Amino acid sequence: MKILYLAIILISSCVLAAVTISPVHAQVGRVYFGALQPQVTVSGNDLNIIWQYWNPKNSVYMVTSNDSGTTLGDKINLSKNSMTFFSFGNMASSGNDIYYAWENNTLPYAPRLFLMKSADSGITFSKPVLVVSHDRYFNEAMELDKLLVSGNDVYVIWSTDRSAGDRDFGTIFLSKSTDGGLDFGRPIPINSNDTNWSDLETATTGNKTYFLWQSIVNQTCLLGQCDSQIHIRSMDGNGKLGDAFSPLVLSKAESVKITASDDNVYLTGVIFQPNYASVNSNGLKILTPATSLQWVFFTKSSDGGATFGNLTNLSGSRYDCTSSGMAWMCSLGNAYSYVSGRDVYITWVASNYTANDREAFLVNSVDGGNTFGRATKLDPFDLDGIDCEHIGQCISIQSPLASNDTVYLAWSAYDIHSNHGAAIFAKSTDGGKTFGYSNMTKSTGITASPDIAVGPNGTVYLAGTRSGFPEGSHAFFAKSTDGGDSFGKGIDLDLLPESQAPEFPFAIPVLLVGIVSMITFYRIRNKK
Repeated sequence: MKILYLAIILISSCVLAAVTISPVHAQVGRVYFGALQPQVTVSGNDLNIIWQYWNPKNSVYMVTSNDSGTTLGDKINLSKNSMTFFSFGNMASSGNDIYYAWENNTLPYAPRLFLMKSADSGITFSKPVLVVSHDRYFNEAMELDKLLVSGNDVYVIWSTDRSAGDRDFGTIFLSKSTDGGLDFGRPIPINSNDTNWSDLETATTGNKTYFLWQSIVNQTCLLGQCDSQIHIRSMDGNGKLGDAFSPLVLSKAESVKITASDDNVYLTGVIFQPNYASVNSNGLKILTPATSLQWVFFTKSSDGGATFGNLTNLSGSRYDCTSSGMAWMCSLGNAYSYVSGRDVYITWVASNYTANDREAFLVNSVDGGNTFGRATKLDPFDLDGIDCEHIGQCISIQSPLASNDTVYLAWSAYDIHSNHGAAIFAKSTDGGKTFGYSNMTKSTGITASPDIAVGPNGTVYLAGTRSGFPEGSHAFFAKSTDGGDSFGKGIDLDLLPESQAPEFPFAIPVLLVGIVSMITFYRIRNKK
């Protein structure tokens, strides 16, 4: 009988080990798996690439280079040795110091924010430091919004659940460290009086950072009739918050974004002006959009966000959907502004779901936003439209420091007939009036989610994903040394070796099973 028990123990342990460590491929029911949302940042000759990977669990990887991307180090699994729940967060760097912050809203733990630091350009990382833990309200989720670094000063901007009604929720906080992220002081509220807010945005220029958030004017306004209040507050290089300006009231503004250059603050977003009609539905009268005027707006402040000029309509009235009951079938969105010297670039996306089409546009100002030229439609190679899935900003945009009239764009496009994606790169040397286009998929292997960065020597860096692998999409990297005219062969980042020593994370579960089994065996034996 003893031999039988030992055989059961050995078989159970082997089965558990085999099931636990066997490779897992595509997960049934999961829409997306593999590499997701790669981001590339550059500072001098230092290059950092970070991406999320899901399969079989959520991991965050990073690759660094200290020679402008000529050689890449091994990939680092930031979440490998963490005993906390790890999620995709924010990365910032200052010299050789790299900081990574993330949120943990996983039950049964109270919501928490963590940060870890590398002092050797990403070769090694410290243990996670607890930035803040919210124990007052167990179910109040935290959201990491921004990570900023200036020397030894580390700023973590985060917010609490903003859908909790009229209670003291929905607050934006600033947590500050003055010792390189070793310790954080008591959180400072940025918007202590606004409980029903949305869309926190930030913009940094020089030593000043601007914060923007929206709230509605009247908590009891009718559906689709809510005017927006745009709140702006600044922080200097020492972490001191300025007074919040009087809110800018905009009629039915959505998804307002902010950029800045010194004291010039630029806002862009979408004005959505639906006209509602009453229709009968199963004997009930309901409101439905009958017509809808949507347009992309721009406004400028020259006094650091205290006052703003009139709104400028950048998109015209082309997407004025007037078909009865079908106003929601057309939409404008993903409007972003980008500043390079006196040039101000605005990009946005227009969707027409009835035509199964999504188009991208760009418009440029060469006089600091005082006047704008004609909008350019970004539609090369007869592809079916822009693909914004799994990324926040549809069009990645950068400009080299040496030339304000040169601008680079990158985005994902798709072909509904072949069901294939493509990564498109566009370059303009005349301030966005004309563009040259290239399909980077053939040379780089990237098919989706391209993100670009430009080094001080004009080198253009590109990170993105490629689908078609059994285990999911892979993250790829490529660069151009001729100003974006051509790109080298893409490097599969997910095939790079990991720099950390191998671990045996399944040894402990197997050992525990063995111990429990042995205890059970002896208890059974002693009962005989």
